[in-house]
Amino acid sequence: MSKRLTHFGPGGVAISPSWSPDGRMIAFECVYQGEATSDICILDVTSGEISRLIQSERSEWRPIWSPDGEWILFMRHSPQELVIMHPDGTDVHEISLQDYEEAIGWILIK
Repeated sequence: MSKRLTHFGPGGVAISPSWSPDGRMIAFECVYQGEATSDICILDVTSGEISRLIQSERSEWRPIWSPDGEWILFMRHSPQELVIMHPDGTDVHEISLQDYEEAIGWILIK
């Protein structure tokens, strides 16, 4: 049996879901109706509450959780950057080359 977890109205979408390591949250790329860029949202699976973690004029996409669940890594468009933040949307910063090598390890583990 399947159940729809998100709804953004006609024209809104949720794509690229990524489950947290503990299975309690899903980070995903969200586009709200009438908006031209995608943002990073998070769904609390138990409560069904959706929070937009980051909203900007640039598109953010492809969220991936760190193995310990403490960070979410995602891409930002124009120019392309790797960005990392905590699941509550705090401590947002671009990835350095040293951090990038560790983050690639997260991607390869999945």
